[in-house]
Amino acid sequence: MQAWRDSIRNSERTAGRFDLGGALASTAGVTALVYGFIRISEEGWSDGSGLGVIALGVVLVAVFVAIEQKARQPITPLRLFANRNRAGSYLIMLLLVASMLGMWFFLTQFLQEVLGFSPIRAGFAFLPLTAAILGFTQASTKLIARCTPPKALIATGAAIMPVGMAWFTRISDDSTYLSGVLGPMLLLGIGLGLLFVPATATAMSAVAPEDNGAASGLVNVMQQIGGSLGLAILVTVFGTATRNSAEHVPAGSTTEEAKKFVLSDAISTAFTADVVFSAAVLLAALFAISNKKQQAVHDEAAGAPA
Repeated sequence: MQAWRDSIRNSERTAGRFDLGGALASTAGVTALVYGFIRISEEGWSDGSGLGVIALGVVLVAVFVAIEQKARQPITPLRLFANRNRAGSYLIMLLLVASMLGMWFFLTQFLQEVLGFSPIRAGFAFLPLTAAILGFTQASTKLIARCTPPKALIATGAAIMPVGMAWFTRISDDSTYLSGVLGPMLLLGIGLGLLFVPATATAMSAVAPEDNGAASGLVNVMQQIGGSLGLAILVTVFGTATRNSAEHVPAGSTTEEAKKFVLSDAISTAFTADVVFSAAVLLAALFAISNKKQQAVHDEAAGAPA
């Protein structure tokens, strides 16, 4: 136990200054963007207030970048984005969670409102997804340890995910769990499991000691921003699709049948937008990540000294 304690070294203490301007600008900017998209999902794209709030959000994000360029101790050191692989991994994290959070949100509604699952049964319905993620996360870790290039795993996982999302666009009020949900869910679990570990390792590789905290925080921030903005955008698509689907309910449908038709048709359209997010993850994996400088990523992910 004593030897274990002796092996742990305290981080070097340094004086810090809180980047209040950066924190306020980034929080207000992302909040405005999310609110604007949610408002448009309710009022439509003709809503001037929603578009104005989105424009304000874009301006605030630009102000945040300007503040970070001049801050003595920025909350988000922009130098972290100078590394191509790291910046590509941040982009992948943002787009990945934007895609997956929308899938969880809409699929939960489909299971309960269209298929009639109880909340508990709907929760159990996601277990195959969880098992696929866990299983292929373990597999990707072992493959990295056997010298598989991280980019190969990221790209393979990213190539599988758009297939699963595209399969979800076929969902309808006639779909069952086995015919419309289980297959694409497993594909998404496999893809996410393969790419998450190497993408995280790439984001944290070759980071200067003084930037470790910021780099780690950015991995989580990108996921939070991706989830918030991605879901807001997909809900906007869903809202527009709901209004369109309500005008095309099959004649003679009961109230319950019409409700299921509109919901499933709008969810299918939202998954079409989700395909775009997952395809963007694949493009980032192919073109933003380079194999040339990934040896350090392999060493860190495999547990060897970099």
